[in-house]
Amino acid sequence: MDEIQKINEYIASIPKFAKKTDLNNTRGFLRILGNPQLSYESFHVAGTNGKGSVSKMLSLMLQKAGFKTGLFISPHLIKLNERISINGCDISDEDLVRIFNRIKNTVDNAINYDDTLDKLVHPAYFEFLFLMACEYFKEKGCDAVVFETGLGGRLDATNVLIPKVSIITSIGMDHMQYLGDTIDKIAFEKAGIIKPGIPVIYNTGSSVADRVIADRCDELCVPGIFAADTDISHLTKELDIDETFLKDIERIIDDFGSRINVPYQKDNAYEAAYAFLRFMLSKDIKDVSAPDKYLSYITEALLEFSFPARMQFIAPNIVIDGAHNEDAVKRLNEAVNNICDKKGFTNIHLLFASADDKDHEEVIRLLCEGLNPVKIYVTELSSGRKSDAKELSVIFRDLTDADIIVNRDIRKAYEDARSKLDDKTLLIIAGSLYLAGEILALE
Repeated sequence: MDEIQKINEYIASIPKFAKKTDLNNTRGFLRILGNPQLSYESFHVAGTNGKGSVSKMLSLMLQKAGFKTGLFISPHLIKLNERISINGCDISDEDLVRIFNRIKNTVDNAINYDDTLDKLVHPAYFEFLFLMACEYFKEKGCDAVVFETGLGGRLDATNVLIPKVSIITSIGMDHMQYLGDTIDKIAFEKAGIIKPGIPVIYNTGSSVADRVIADRCDELCVPGIFAADTDISHLTKELDIDETFLKDIERIIDDFGSRINVPYQKDNAYEAAYAFLRFMLSKDIKDVSAPDKYLSYITEALLEFSFPARMQFIAPNIVIDGAHNEDAVKRLNEAVNNICDKKGFTNIHLLFASADDKDHEEVIRLLCEGLNPVKIYVTELSSGRKSDAKELSVIFRDLTDADIIVNRDIRKAYEDARSKLDDKTLLIIAGSLYLAGEILALE
């Protein structure tokens, strides 16, 4: 067994979720490591959907501005390395092995041998990876790092950060067993990343959640910048830019939206751009041409932006999207219908699988109503968190008259779905980022 396989098996064996009341465990391990997270400028991104895209966009903007930029995201689609990258390059296997061993030795020594640290317990899955990322980014001399939360915000391991800017993206119903069963409860958990003195960029897509975020900003006297604000005078004041500059940003992002045909990515682009500008304009820069440079950095970043499993075309008539909750499916439906109108697709086929902790019925209902697929392939994830394909097919049959094919083998289901396509038919692969990863691994 090689080192990478051992690491994957070890990390996979760590409990994914741990009951927490504070972040003292994470802080304790970071203190032992010398607080590596303080050695670079950090940016913190939370939300139900869109946080990965915003994180990637912002990291590209910082990179274009000349910062050596780290990016920490989750989950990975194919390889663990995808979660930790610098300037668009994933951590190498060699560095992954070395950093893993360093963190594991630190954890083992703290838990087993240091009597003064008896309150520390083994980090949970995401917490362990976060410690690896913090240490790696310090070792490689990053100037800036964008961190995506794992789950929630308030008690997420990443919330030990003291970022330059915090960002809260779209908020919807997901992980209710951990975050609460209403939008305001979930928004409260996401709002937990808001800290005194640190500006917040937000656009949750929900008036209820937006109010929770705004109230928390007011409570902490924090500059809260609503990225979807239609009051230009308010935005220009909060961002410290003039109206002409703001209209230039709108033009750049409109061009971006038209090019990629994915409406929701425009919302993400605004949040990333405003966070980038809030950071850059807060720096003591005397260069009068700096604002024009910032616009070029934003433009270059958006031209380069791509993100696997987010409305990703892997063939002219096959799209993969990791949509797995109500809010994400609504956005997927809008994007797919937009693409069908522009590219002339008249039929939609769907390949679907899901993890076992999702609201299957509502997600399936939204897919059936929004896409009206004529053929549906139901399969199963390879992981232990899979939902039974036959049970999922029963839900589909109650909601649609589409032709439904059940095949538990993802490879065979995908091959069958591909073989039935023609120039007028678009295949959508959705239901889980884990499904997306398994399909991409087949390509």
